[in-house]
Amino acid sequence: MRATFSILTLLLTWFPFPALSDDSCKAAENTGSYRAIAECGHQEFLREERELNKTYKELLLVLKDDSEKKKLLIDSQRGWLRYRNSSCQLNIPYNVSWCMSSVTTRRTTELKEFFSCFTEGGASCQ
Repeated sequence: MRATFSILTLLLTWFPFPALSDDSCKAAENTGSYRAIAECGHQEFLREERELNKTYKELLLVLKDDSEKKKLLIDSQRGWLRYRNSSCQLNIPYNVSWCMSSVTTRRTTELKEFFSCFTEGGASCQ
């Protein structure tokens, strides 16, 4: 019985649940439930990670004919991933997903600015 309870507890604690709505996240924050707040942070991170990957792939396509800039982008992204993962691990466990979400959002914005520079010659490219 004890082993079954331990396995069930482990499964409920570590495996992701379906995405919670923003209202559910606000309710979780109000209750102060560590698990619910952590799950909201994890879901937010997953949304931001999908947006980052989409933007990165679009930028790689724009740079497909410029091997030097494409290599610089790939190298900088690898370095950025190491930075994000390491620096966010410094946070208390329940803040790791929120940290990764926040840092990922900033990187996505930066990649979108690069995209704009290479496709539209935006003013921020000077």
